[in-house]
Amino acid sequence: MDKEKGYIYLRSFLWYTNAKLSTQKQPELVEVLDTHLLPQDKDTIMKTIADTYRDEGKVQGIEIGKAEGEHNKAVIIAKEMFSQGFKIPVIAKITGLQETFVRSIVNKYLIMQAPLAQILNIHILPKKSIYCHNHI
Repeated sequence: MDKEKGYIYLRSFLWYTNAKLSTQKQPELVEVLDTHLLPQDKDTIMKTIADTYRDEGKVQGIEIGKAEGEHNKAVIIAKEMFSQGFKIPVIAKITGLQETFVRSIVNKYLIMQAPLAQILNIHILPKKSIYCHNHI
C-alpha cells in the first residue's frame, strides 16, 4: 500500500515538476530519474513522463492548428474584401492581418487574375468595377 501511495505522490510530483520545468530542462529530469530510480520503477515512471510529453504535444498541435485555421480564414476574407473594392488599410483592420501582408496577398491575387483577364480580354482595375473591351 505504501508503494502504491508513494507512486501516486511521485506521479503527482512528476506532473507538477514537468509542467513547471522549461522544455530545455526536461531532459535533465528524465536523466536524474533514470539514474536514481529502481529498475522495476523506471518503466512506470518513464511512461508517466512520456505520457505528459505526449499530452503537451497534443495540446500544442491543437493550438497551432487553430491559429493556422484562423489565419487562413483571415486570408480568404481579405481576398474577398479586396475583390469587393475594400481598401487595404480597411482590410487589415477588419481581418487583423498586417497591412504589408495584405498588400502581398493583393499583389498575388492580382498576378493570378492577370492571365484570366487576358484570356477574357478584360482589364482588372483596383476598384470594384471591371470593364470589358470587345474587339471584333
